[in-house]
Amino acid sequence: MKEILRLVDISKRFPGNQALSAVSVTFYENEIHGIVGKNGAGKSTLMNIVMGIIDADEGDIVFKDNKIENAQPKTMIDLGITFVPQKLRMLNTLSVAENLFCGNLPRNQYGIINWKQVYKRANEALSSMGLDLDCKISVQELSVEQRTMLIISKAVLYDSKIIILDEPTAVLNKRERSLLFKFINQQKQKGISFIFISHHLEEIFEICDKVTTLVDGKSKGTHQVSELNIEKLINLMIGKNIGSYERQNYISNKKKILEVKNLTRRGYFENINFNIYEGEILGICGLGSSGLNELMQSLYGMDRRGIGEIKLEGKDFQSRKPSESMKQGVAYLTHDRHENGLINFRSLAENITVSIMNKISNLTLISNLKERKIAIDQIEKLKIHPPDFEKSIDLFSGGNQQKIIFGRLSVINPKLMLLQEPTQGVDVNAKNDIYRIIEDLSLDKISILIASSEIREMINICDRIIVMNENRLVEEFTHENFSFEKIMLSMEQVNS
Repeated sequence: MKEILRLVDISKRFPGNQALSAVSVTFYENEIHGIVGKNGAGKSTLMNIVMGIIDADEGDIVFKDNKIENAQPKTMIDLGITFVPQKLRMLNTLSVAENLFCGNLPRNQYGIINWKQVYKRANEALSSMGLDLDCKISVQELSVEQRTMLIISKAVLYDSKIIILDEPTAVLNKRERSLLFKFINQQKQKGISFIFISHHLEEIFEICDKVTTLVDGKSKGTHQVSELNIEKLINLMIGKNIGSYERQNYISNKKKILEVKNLTRRGYFENINFNIYEGEILGICGLGSSGLNELMQSLYGMDRRGIGEIKLEGKDFQSRKPSESMKQGVAYLTHDRHENGLINFRSLAENITVSIMNKISNLTLISNLKERKIAIDQIEKLKIHPPDFEKSIDLFSGGNQQKIIFGRLSVINPKLMLLQEPTQGVDVNAKNDIYRIIEDLSLDKISILIASSEIREMINICDRIIVMNENRLVEEFTHENFSFEKIMLSMEQVNS
């Protein structure tokens, strides 16, 4: 195969952190090349350098045998390299079509935007992805997964030679992921190369031809995927064998913390009935279209609940907004920390203590001493790295960002935690850390409700699993009879 992009001895240092050290890797035409590594290994930094978003301290970028000097985002896009970042940034108040052609709207000979051409080309791009979207609606009306697919479609419009995908499946359900992989293979057959960054190692084996492993900013080499298995790849990433998390203690407590009876919101969820006991870890598994996301948001007061009865410790739980839920001892972890979880450009300490401002402030003055004490306690308890309470949240890895949000939830001393996809976008090592955090919370008699489509992860950590399908709870499993195959079948079966 013909070489298309070569990175030679790329190095980058941030204050207090050597992000990349002499990384070299070569990409070829008609190839899907995976990049893997722990959180903080340097994957996103490397791709930001490729796109000219940040400058390398040392090293060269060679595109089609031509050395690129002073790389800028527009230069790289014009060359045919497109970057779809993990943290999606879109113009939410503009239409789907306007987002696709932002900065490059077709105009007529008089300089007036040719809307007929805009909508025609937008529909062609959406059709090539198999997306059934009205190109005239605003992006803010789309779900997170639809926005992810939309920004990938935008890469098609730039006639890309290389498309860089940074965690593209993080918020996609199985059907949407299959659609994306089908699209990637179609474009590969047309001569487009892909750089595919993912924490889901099974996806590397499903879609990639080669894989390069980064460890602490250094390359551990490039391998043909056919030469590896998941265990070997994990060993390359971590430097040791990391087994699946094994739950140490299961809960037999029968003190009811949450009771949900006949909860119904037409079109979203129907006749929902379940209980959660003190210290129990209850999982609800469901695909993106199951109604699970809407159920979790309604339980927390982020959306309307419809009709039905909810009791918290035997008392009516009437919360209609998140602030009321927090006051009553219910905490919520969003499935998209970048959109709704992190307070960007603020410190670790501020991100943890924002949920208890009334406890660390006196009228308008915040006690820095109290803020630091609480932050340091959570850093030690959750093993957050680096242990710097003044560091901006944006500079932490995905796994440590997730731990920081757990710290924010913990400091309100909740009775119940609602967790949506708690290990989304974190590496295998960080996942085990988060499982440990969840089990420790359970041992502190905090009840946990986890919503996820990751069956194997749920089996590892839950006391019970309930399956949600077509807006209803359809089947329950206890940890003694967990079966991946049966849970998957229950999630995917279509009722006639």
